[in-house]
Amino acid sequence: MTTCCVGPMQASALLLALPPLHSTPVFYSQKLHPRDDRLGPPSPLSEAGHNESRMKVDADSNGLHQPERLHRQIAIDDIADAVRSGVRNWAWSIWRNLADIGYVLEWREGHMPSVRVDTVLHMLRGARRARCQAVDICPRTAPSDGVMMCTYMRWFAGPAVLQSSRCRGQILGVPVRARQMRKFIRFRLGCHELPVEMGRRAGVLRRNRLCTRCSMGLVGDEKHMIFECPAVGPLRNRYAPLFLAGGESMQAFLWQKDMVGVVRFVLAALEVMRDDPVS
Repeated sequence: MTTCCVGPMQASALLLALPPLHSTPVFYSQKLHPRDDRLGPPSPLSEAGHNESRMKVDADSNGLHQPERLHRQIAIDDIADAVRSGVRNWAWSIWRNLADIGYVLEWREGHMPSVRVDTVLHMLRGARRARCQAVDICPRTAPSDGVMMCTYMRWFAGPAVLQSSRCRGQILGVPVRARQMRKFIRFRLGCHELPVEMGRRAGVLRRNRLCTRCSMGLVGDEKHMIFECPAVGPLRNRYAPLFLAGGESMQAFLWQKDMVGVVRFVLAALEVMRDDPVS
């Protein structure tokens, strides 16, 4: 009896009809006949040859090696469990997510379904476009349900986010240290210590999440930090060219040509906002 253990990445690749991932661990064990002890212990050479024969993988008539056959059969079985019995495995998750965007997989017993990746990507872009059009126009007036999505789409998403992945490459290609880039990406995703986020975690009403570094009585959100808070004024003067090029739009400021300057300004401003609050 041959057994194997397949990781989830391998299984996902199988559903998408991709080649196996060689980095995924696959283990085999072969059920052996009991050794006759009357023959004495095996020599090291014979034991090595025996182990080599156990791990040998031959190609079948279809050109598939044993690991590929096993992976394929396991994937087919998992898909059958998901479709027929509703078992919530990896195949069930992929099946459901594809159905949510309107893509219907055709399934036949004992066969591997095929996925048209270009069609799925097109449908995903359409779903994202519709979701973006549904969010409020301003994060400061948006209802609590969906405000984080609204904040990201109206302030942080790239101008061409609905048309291409160019903006993503622009962010990841900025020549700054990895530690700095992690902090900047976390800021863009709302993972920071500004009052608007800390108050959300503590259940404070949004109108009461006031900036602690000034006396303007405004909500301490990302836009307040970048454009409004007096405590960041000296830093704005130091990075004045950024504000001449980016204007007063969050999206235009965060996606201007000097991305290195934007990253350094945002990280420095976050440090200013962490200082002791004004009395």
